[in-house]
Amino acid sequence: MNRLWVRLTLAFALVVLVAVGAIALLINRTTGVELRRYVTDSGMQVAGSGMQQLVEYYQYQGSWEGVDSLLSGGVFVNGPMGMGVSQAVNDGWRSGMQAGPLDVVLADAKGKIVYDSAGKAVGKSLSSEEKAKAVAITPDDSKEVIGYLLLSLPSGGEENRLGELETQFLARVQKVLWIGAALAVGLGLIVGLILSRNLTAPLQRLAGAARSVAAGRYQQRVPPEGPAEVESLASDFNQMMERVRSTQQGQRDFVANVSHEMKTPLTSIQGFAQAILDGTASDAEAQQHAARVIHEESGRLTRLVDDLLDLARLDGGQVTFARAVVDLDAVVARVIDRLSLRAAEKSIRLENGVRGLPGVTGDGDRLAQVFTNLIDNALKNTPAGGRVSIRGEGRGAEVLVHVEDSGTGIPADELPRIFERFYQVDKARRGGEGRGSGLGLAISREIVQAHGGRLEAASAPGQGSRFTVTLPAGLPSDSTLSRRKP
Repeated sequence: MNRLWVRLTLAFALVVLVAVGAIALLINRTTGVELRRYVTDSGMQVAGSGMQQLVEYYQYQGSWEGVDSLLSGGVFVNGPMGMGVSQAVNDGWRSGMQAGPLDVVLADAKGKIVYDSAGKAVGKSLSSEEKAKAVAITPDDSKEVIGYLLLSLPSGGEENRLGELETQFLARVQKVLWIGAALAVGLGLIVGLILSRNLTAPLQRLAGAARSVAAGRYQQRVPPEGPAEVESLASDFNQMMERVRSTQQGQRDFVANVSHEMKTPLTSIQGFAQAILDGTASDAEAQQHAARVIHEESGRLTRLVDDLLDLARLDGGQVTFARAVVDLDAVVARVIDRLSLRAAEKSIRLENGVRGLPGVTGDGDRLAQVFTNLIDNALKNTPAGGRVSIRGEGRGAEVLVHVEDSGTGIPADELPRIFERFYQVDKARRGGEGRGSGLGLAISREIVQAHGGRLEAASAPGQGSRFTVTLPAGLPSDSTLSRRKP
């Protein structure tokens, strides 16, 4: 009973049972009512063939006085599929077929009831509705109405209301209805079983794939099929697994990159330290060179560890940013001033086009770190004689700062990955002079996003690159300055 397909099948069968049962009951009741109405209407028509006897009685008596002695014997009876006047047999009028007596109401020409087989309405007048249903009694040679005859089924039980043939007819109708209802329920059960299995099959595949993922098999995928909701769920599952796979691959790459980045300076430190210990670096100049290399590589390790810790804190939302109005013009100007000497050494023209930008609320030191990383990267990737320009603009409720260079550009297939940790477009620089840790852009993006902004890149090989920092103008909420992840 806990299986979904079983519950769906039973629910479907229950709905069919209730619907078919309600329809069967309605049809059964309606059939009985309409049959009795038909019997009554047809009886009123057939009763007209026996009116002559009543006419003769009236003509002989001159009134309806004493007519109860004629009618009290049950002369008007319920016949097969209709009613009529009985035949005169011996001392009373009897039906030629077995049937029950009818309720008979006889009224005079003014509509006053002179006879009621039920004994309730004598002396009263026929209502307009009753008069419309009654049969007018007229002599053959005159249009004069001498009375009204109203026949009706008695108000007793079923056996008193309908004849034997009518009762048998209703019984057969009921039997067919209940057989049809049973067949409909059985068919509904079969259809419900098929539909529920088809509906739950994709869900069972999803459950199996989830169990495989729980067992560590992350390559599981589910074909998106079935109803729209289930198909959407399967697509979401596949997207989730793709993100999981990507995250796992990123973790593996992260460990490999950290190991590689640390191995190179550690190897240099170990080699030059060994040279000092075993006397290979015997003179003062060699020892000085070894000490300088050890100092530089240990400093690189320190920066790498600091970047990793900084990135981890940003990821975990553990960094609380200062909240103050930041003058972006001044921040960018200070960064350009610090990097102008490096640009001059490479004969790169460093242009500052940031003027009159609206203020933003945030951490000025962290935003300076972002622009330092972007401009430093631009200088590294721009050849001598090239150009690096920084310009800003206000666009609605946002402030944009563009860092553009005239370098070699970034290949289109590598552009989506440049914000990944340790990812470097120039693989040849890894381990060489001027190399970075590959964490600068990842850290910069985290800082910008913590300020409620975006860091985007656009590039084409041979045409340089453009990095755009988009920040909300005005006063962002506190949550934008201290983004905490669950």
